[in-house]
Amino acid sequence: SVTPEDLVEVPLGQSTVLSCQLHLPPGSLAESCILVQTKDTREKEPSSLFVTGPEKEVEVLEQVLLYLRKGQEKPEFQSPLYRNRTSRWDGGDVSVQLWNVSVRDNNTVFQCFVTPGCQEYVLKREITLRTVERTDGVNQNPTVTVTAGVNQNFTVTAVVVPVLLLLLLGATAFRCVCTRIKRE
Repeated sequence: SVTPEDLVEVPLGQSTVLSCQLHLPPGSLAESCILVQTKDTREKEPSSLFVTGPEKEVEVLEQVLLYLRKGQEKPEFQSPLYRNRTSRWDGGDVSVQLWNVSVRDNNTVFQCFVTPGCQEYVLKREITLRTVERTDGVNQNPTVTVTAGVNQNFTVTAVVVPVLLLLLLGATAFRCVCTRIKRE
């Protein structure tokens, strides 16, 4: 049975343990498959999961953090977004440690699946990660995040900084033109 969705709040740049709470009997890990991935929370088109063709790009719906098959990690299935940012946490409950939490991780829902004998996956837990401001005075990611609607985050820095640079360059160019006109 699925436990209620948990909420984990993590300061930007810090690490956290995503606890799947899969308390397996001794020796059963060697016969089980465990998958920890992100949940696709976007609306899907009714007929397909992947849309191809020149007018649309293929989208990856879920991102794998950890895949264990009969006790062995299978890093070839891990998403590049989580490579070198995760490790298996041996706290006795099959969990994943996630390092360097970023704005991109905000409002991500992580799912833990398990299957005895690697046959049929059963959802065991969902964990929602939310980023919060650091309290130690260190600013790991100097951006302002504006939330507009459910699960839609926009980083203001990506827009504001280039616009300010363009204005500064434009003002400098205008000043040079004005100086040249005065000399003539």
